[in-house]
Amino acid sequence: MIDCSVNYGRHVIDGYLRQSLPFRSVLGIGAGQGYNPLAAKHLSADASLSAEETCPGVVRLLRDNGIGVKTAGLEREQLPFQNRSGDIVMANQVLEHMKGTFWIFHEISRMLRSRGRVIIGVPTRVSFHNWILLFFGRQPTQVKTGSAHVRGFIKRDLPGFLEAVFPGGYWLAASGGSNFCPFLLFPARLLADLFLGTKGPETNSYVGER
Repeated sequence: MIDCSVNYGRHVIDGYLRQSLPFRSVLGIGAGQGYNPLAAKHLSADASLSAEETCPGVVRLLRDNGIGVKTAGLEREQLPFQNRSGDIVMANQVLEHMKGTFWIFHEISRMLRSRGRVIIGVPTRVSFHNWILLFFGRQPTQVKTGSAHVRGFIKRDLPGFLEAVFPGGYWLAASGGSNFCPFLLFPARLLADLFLGTKGPETNSYVGER
């Protein structure tokens, strides 16, 4: 009865992309099957799409959909994109799998054009069901020892991280929530907007600006 498909926040990211128009180039880090770059292409048909991905089957799928794909070790190599080549850089459900977040954001900052925008999606450690799990002495779902997640995130910690990576270089324009387990879809979205959705100093609905 719980709709986990919204965990990827695709409707939230679509909203950020709409608010980011016009844009000419989009870079996807850990692009997966390409939903987010293709959503950008749907909104801006002339935009160039590039992605970093290593899974061979997914790389073929991305290329079949007209996305230029390059491979790199996200945590140890310079990403194969030119300096200031992206209007938008997206990393959805990627950073929680990475230890080297400082290096990754160093590369994002290098690739992003001035006044470019970063859209990231991560699970929050302080979600409602995690409060309940911790109360009963259980491990939060986002950072289970046996899972692929190695980092946990909360909204209030992110601006400090960005300031440490690039002092004065980023500001948090907006944040949004996608799901609120264990509630059904409609109340989950309302609660996610209530507890996780914020607007920055402007009305633009995107996550970060360089």
